[in-house]
Amino acid sequence: DKSKIIANKVDGLMQLEGSSPIFFISNKNRASTFQNSQSLPDRIARGRSVYMENCMACHQKDGRGIKGVFPPLAASDFLNKNKKRAISIVKNGIEGEIVVNGIAYNSTMAALKLSNEEIADVLTFLYNSWGNSKKTVRPAEVKSIISNY
Repeated sequence: DKSKIIANKVDGLMQLEGSSPIFFISNKNRASTFQNSQSLPDRIARGRSVYMENCMACHQKDGRGIKGVFPPLAASDFLNKNKKRAISIVKNGIEGEIVVNGIAYNSTMAALKLSNEEIADVLTFLYNSWGNSKKTVRPAEVKSIISNY
């Protein structure tokens, strides 16, 4: 709803009422710079976008999931314990029981059709959000792990 957009398009940011600022790209040169940037803030912003498009429906906007149905990604012991496993799950999906923060979940997550860059960015976003471990994931790590995991 355009009426909820705050008229605040300053320095490449746009804020929707009640939400965090998001990037607003006004021309192709800025878009290209943003998409190729390896700065942590840009990678987190891209990862947030990937999350909102691919993960939010199940894991919810705040990463808390739905207890007993979809596990939380916020302050997640399962996510923070094993980066290789997290990369593999995003790439290949997972089926069967897992335990997250002491609660059993037994459902299926489909493989996501994301590029290595998108996987790296979404995991970097997750690790740097909601009380997680502040790790980063690089596309080269994703490529190496998915070919060997």
